[in-house]
Amino acid sequence: MGTPKKAVAQKRFLEAFASFGTVSGAAQVAGIDRRTHYKWLSVDATYGERFRDAEATATDRLESEAVRRALIGIEEPVFGNARGDDGKSLGTQQVGTVKKYSDTLLIFLLKARRPQVFREKYEHTVTGTLTVEEVSRARQTLRTKIEQMAEAVTSGNTNRSIELQE
Repeated sequence: MGTPKKAVAQKRFLEAFASFGTVSGAAQVAGIDRRTHYKWLSVDATYGERFRDAEATATDRLESEAVRRALIGIEEPVFGNARGDDGKSLGTQQVGTVKKYSDTLLIFLLKARRPQVFREKYEHTVTGTLTVEEVSRARQTLRTKIEQMAEAVTSGNTNRSIELQE
């Protein structure tokens, strides 16, 4: 793996990623630049496996939180104008809580667990025919545009607009 310092940084990063689920947050906790993580991924297969495990843990945590918010709900504070025993206003204070559920998270959970029932259903029907000549013209148009784009990139002129000639 390399130096003990690298091993400690990788361990800290992976633990933080498993908890937070973001590369930037985990890099900050581990005291590394986020690009270091991507370098480790590209050169160290063992690190890649450990990262995939941390990613699965982070995803499980996210899913658990989504289930909690969708089914159990969260208590949100309710504020109102509170009054003292003498009837004088005490100003705005928390006067209670209300339980809120996330219908949106519930929908996503259902789509993930039972996509055959809850996914969006789209039907696309295409009718008509294309001639060999029309397909050849379309291919040539695409080739021309790709060549123009490649030329723009290699010349460093990536700001110019490329128009297709009909």
